[in-house]
Amino acid sequence: MENQPIEFYYWRLRGLGSQILNLMEYAGVKYNCNYFDIPEASKYMEFKANEIKNGFTLMNLPSINDNGNKVAESGAVMFYIANTYCKELVPSCMSEMTKVLTLQGVMKDFIDSTIKPVFQDKELESFKTNMKQALGKMQYKIQYFKEILSSNEWALGKDLSFVDFSLAELFEKFVTLQEELKEEFFDKETLEVFQNYVKKFTSLPKIKEYRESERYLKRPFHPESTVWY
Repeated sequence: MENQPIEFYYWRLRGLGSQILNLMEYAGVKYNCNYFDIPEASKYMEFKANEIKNGFTLMNLPSINDNGNKVAESGAVMFYIANTYCKELVPSCMSEMTKVLTLQGVMKDFIDSTIKPVFQDKELESFKTNMKQALGKMQYKIQYFKEILSSNEWALGKDLSFVDFSLAELFEKFVTLQEELKEEFFDKETLEVFQNYVKKFTSLPKIKEYRESERYLKRPFHPESTVWY
């Protein structure tokens, strides 16, 4: 019996879900998008309660159901898809996998440190001020990303890996943020490194084709209740 498409569950926004969709598109995986709308969050809560009742104790968004294999948490979903459907994106040695785990940890710290202004600020000017302050505290991590991406073809070196899908999504958001708000969140040299990396990723044939299709969700990055989305 032929496997059914992967069922993908997330809010109707890019958030932590877009990297997963990019990866599935790149890997040629068939999938169905099941989006929940934030104003109707009760539908998700009902779905979650039912999943937990049926044994998926850690149900959370984003998550997937791959023919009975249920996986939640974005990092775990990314690894599952890459390891199951596109093994060339998974490092084959421990040292490279350690780099992946390090990058994932640094990205999580970066996201956690910059998400507060997104949900806290209701005015654009205070959002810009607080985002600058948050990024200012992340300068050593910004420098870490800059050094990796300016000296390598991809995050781990010359070969694309599944962590690039997360990193490209993260920096596309921040490049877009700076370009749209015309604020210097990153200096010119750093911005150029991130812009070039994002452009290289989005120019990958399968990613480019996906972004030009009706399947692609361009915006919002964040819930529409936030000041910038």
